[in-house]
Amino acid sequence: MEKNRRTWKIWFMDASKQAVGSGMLHVLNLGAAIIIGSNSSNPCIWYFINFTIDTLLGMVFCFLLLKLLEKCLQNRGNASFKSGYYGEPA
Repeated sequence: MEKNRRTWKIWFMDASKQAVGSGMLHVLNLGAAIIIGSNSSNPCIWYFINFTIDTLLGMVFCFLLLKLLEKCLQNRGNASFKSGYYGEPA
C-alpha cells in the first residue's frame, strides 16, 4: 500500500490515462494485424507478435525516453520535475 494515498481524482486520472493508452494500442494492433495478416496468414498470430513486441520493446523505449527527458530538464535547471510525484496530499 502507498504510504500517502492518492486522492480519488488523481487515481481516476492515472487509471483513465492507462485505459485510454491501452485502448489506443489495442486498436492500432488490431489494424496492423488485419492489414499484415489478411494477405498471408492468420491475423491473430500477427496481433500476438505486435502485442509482444510493443510490450517488450515499447516499455524499454518509453523508460529510456522518460530518463532522457528527466536528464534534459535537470540540465536546463528544472530540478523540480520528478516523475510520479504529484505534490503533497491535501
